[in-house]
Amino acid sequence: MSQAGRGSIFSDFRNPKSNLASDIQQIGVAVITKVFANWKLQFDDACIPLRAFTLGMRGSSRQDGIAAMEHLAVVCDRITTLFASGPHAGAAAAMVASGRGRTLAAAARLALLERKRNV
Repeated sequence: MSQAGRGSIFSDFRNPKSNLASDIQQIGVAVITKVFANWKLQFDDACIPLRAFTLGMRGSSRQDGIAAMEHLAVVCDRITTLFASGPHAGAAAAMVASGRGRTLAAAARLALLERKRNV
């Protein structure tokens, strides 16, 4: 079958009056938003055991705190890499700053436990 007169998807894409180019761009933004939401959930999930350790909740051990600090550091590094620029860069930077503060609080509690252990 001939495509004469009907135009193909590629000719529509090259046509500046076509909405296909803007549709593809909108799909890209939607995918980035979905990826960001996924990493935000991973960040929130990584903060739960870290908070439990920092507050000294029953059942959280020294090893759990160290593992939670390392896991949050990995998540923050990945978020920094993925969202260094773009529409979610500001929110990503705020999350990473929050994660660094939470990690510092957990490190302070870990230092107190170490001091108490050595006495």
